[in-house]
Amino acid sequence: MILLINNIGYKMYIPFIFETSVKPDNNTLVNKTIIKVVDFNNIANNYAIINKLRKLTLHNRSGMNYELDNLLNLSKIKEVNCKVILSHINDELVGWALLSLEPSNVIYSVMDYDKSYNSGYGALFQIFIHPDHRKKGIGSEIIKVAKRKVNNKNMCICPWDSKSYSFFAKFNNFSLKEMRFRSPKAKY
Repeated sequence: MILLINNIGYKMYIPFIFETSVKPDNNTLVNKTIIKVVDFNNIANNYAIINKLRKLTLHNRSGMNYELDNLLNLSKIKEVNCKVILSHINDELVGWALLSLEPSNVIYSVMDYDKSYNSGYGALFQIFIHPDHRKKGIGSEIIKVAKRKVNNKNMCICPWDSKSYSFFAKFNNFSLKEMRFRSPKAKY
């Protein structure tokens, strides 16, 4: 991802593009995958994008949906310090991630005995890739983009099952801290 600042000071991100290859039925299919970073404040009022993100999660009561609620509520009263990393293949949204420095009542720290997440732990990182597009390197590229964005600070992750633990284990040199989701009945 390259950040350009034009002559009037407008920041523009050039998407990172890489190719994925899959071998269905012994044929090779190559798709261009585009990963772009968007400021959360730029999409907070775009209900079409928010609804696409909500649908591309484990379920409607997932931790990512709860965190979206938290960030949307915060965005009504202040500018939110959060990036959304989007991944598209052939114009289809296939994965996304949140990279936030905002406090969360939905996430808590395993290390600090059930204290709510705050940016002192590092940047909160949550990711979801559509199951049809996993094992293609998309999640790995998103996490690399996220790590560059946080300038080598800790990234706080929220694995939800053994497969996501395995995914994050590949990045043990990335200074990852494990966080957990609270019960969906948590008040925030």
